[in-house]
Amino acid sequence: MFQVTALCVVLGALLGLSLKTYKLAIRRDMPTRPFALQQAYRELKRSNDELQQQVTDYKKQCDDLTDKLASGESGRGLLAKTLDEQRLLAGTSAAHGPGIVVTLVDSPQLPKTETNPEVIKEYMVHDKDILGVVNEMFAAGAEAVAINNERWIASSSARCVGPSIMMNDRRLTPPYAIRAIGDPVGLQNAVMQKDGPADELILLDMIAIERKPDVVVPAYAGSTRHSYLKPAQETGGNG
Repeated sequence: MFQVTALCVVLGALLGLSLKTYKLAIRRDMPTRPFALQQAYRELKRSNDELQQQVTDYKKQCDDLTDKLASGESGRGLLAKTLDEQRLLAGTSAAHGPGIVVTLVDSPQLPKTETNPEVIKEYMVHDKDILGVVNEMFAAGAEAVAINNERWIASSSARCVGPSIMMNDRRLTPPYAIRAIGDPVGLQNAVMQKDGPADELILLDMIAIERKPDVVVPAYAGSTRHSYLKPAQETGGNG
């Protein structure tokens, strides 16, 4: 009799939790059936593909306009040169120059017998590690940065998603190769400074740095559309 009562209690708790989760999904307008989840995934993928195509179309229009301007008067040639420089600064064109490559990997010192998830996490590369390195690079004058061939731009960020990192709406997995263009010595010193982002990584064999005479960073390939951002007129005030 006791076993039957205990089983009923457990089943009741499980049913209550399932109902609570179902109601929470409904309140947040989340799909609750496999078919709906598949449909939502297809719609999201279709929207992403459309955005990627728009980026490609905008870049082609910009290239065509630049070619037309460059073939005209000298003043237009200067404008074309300015556009090229702005593309470099904005990250929408590939670039190269001297710099460093910082490679971050999950620690090889993790005991093979370790099964505690909280302990395992301490041996993995996290978003804070990547952000710490990137911030020091920019503070030291880095002119362009890319992580695993994803260009870092003004709107970029890095956040943990399970055992990987999400950047520019793309999932990146280790090893993380962070390429930076700038003064190689200054960039390396910034990353390796005492009490800097590399301290703990060095102890766990999670970081390697190379100076390079020529580092290539790709162009940003994501969407550049904005829903709220608009140009503002210069008024000379702080308002």
